[in-house]
Amino acid sequence: MAGGRLAVIGLGLIGGSLAWAARQSGAYSGVIGYDLAPGVAEGALEMGVIDAVAASAAEAAGRADLVVVATPPLAVLATILEAAAACRPGTVVTDVAGFKAGLEKAVPEQLPAGVAYVGGHPMAGSERSGLAAADSSLFVGAVYAVTGPAGRPATEAVLSLARSVGACPVLMDAATHDRAAAVVSHLPYLLAVGLCLTAEAFGPEAAGLAAGAFRDATRVAAGPPEVGRGMCAGNATEVARAWTELKAVVDGLMAALAATGDPFHRARSFRDRLSFPVTQKEG
Repeated sequence: MAGGRLAVIGLGLIGGSLAWAARQSGAYSGVIGYDLAPGVAEGALEMGVIDAVAASAAEAAGRADLVVVATPPLAVLATILEAAAACRPGTVVTDVAGFKAGLEKAVPEQLPAGVAYVGGHPMAGSERSGLAAADSSLFVGAVYAVTGPAGRPATEAVLSLARSVGACPVLMDAATHDRAAAVVSHLPYLLAVGLCLTAEAFGPEAAGLAAGAFRDATRVAAGPPEVGRGMCAGNATEVARAWTELKAVVDGLMAALAATGDPFHRARSFRDRLSFPVTQKEG
């Protein structure tokens, strides 16, 4: 796959950043782009994000050796299947969606002969959206989850893609990914939305007092609602499980407010032990 052609379908924040970084890496002989919104792919070409524009997702896929589907979450499955139907044997299709188990169950049985699918999920992003927010350094130092079987050429192709954009690929199974993503990505989004709605219902006094803590806790709620809702819906079972676990923890914390205990110290200790790459973009 090294030196082959890369197609990126969906040139928003993630897809645009991925295409740009991959093109700058020199790892591919060409980067082809397609976006459903009129003028976006042409804009990406003018910016130097891609080398060529395709007129459709099928055309982009048919011209590539590795295809990345970076559409909004609710359109990912349909786009993967549309792209795969146009792929030549030997082509690898991947995606950047925040949920993996459902796709790994639905996609393989519908693939044409000789076309492989490997799930991917870069853990980087921003509350900004669209091609204008694309950043070729977005993935530098970021974890990039890859959920294909170890040792297979298709999996290696996606691992190589992650490395080419400066990310740190981590191989894991889809179920483990979805459980972890529910806790560190999807639940935080729902909590940010919930905090905003609760503050809005309280009245203008709450908004008038909002400062750093509220800003930081609600940052991701400023992102595109269709993306946030779609990623949570795609992983609804694990998100519900994570919510049940979090609620039990918070109920315990409420009880601890009136008693001597260490959950707050334990939380601070855990947070202090986390290691976030200095160069990683917020996501």
